[in-house]
Amino acid sequence: MSESYTEGGAGPALAAHSKDGSVRGQTATSEATGQSATPSASSMAQQARDAVSNAASAAYSSAAQAQDVISKRGNQAADQVSQFVREQPVLALMMTGVLCLTLGLLLGRR
Repeated sequence: MSESYTEGGAGPALAAHSKDGSVRGQTATSEATGQSATPSASSMAQQARDAVSNAASAAYSSAAQAQDVISKRGNQAADQVSQFVREQPVLALMMTGVLCLTLGLLLGRR
């Protein structure tokens, strides 16, 4: 390495994450937490379970938010259609008739 070392450079971070820079056995951090520096298969499996659990929780949260938004938009659309039918009943009947005729023709041509 070069003799000019700058504080906050990427060198120490890269060394800490490389295979050569890693320390086997107990480290100061692992001694403080009570865990060994080399993870066991059971701790890795637990970490994987935690990651999957966190991902599932995030997915459920996103789905619940999407359900709320869709529900609100659906209610708004239903209110607008209801208001249109009250204001323009003849036009609404004509549109319904055209829609039903079109669906009947499409389904009858199977």
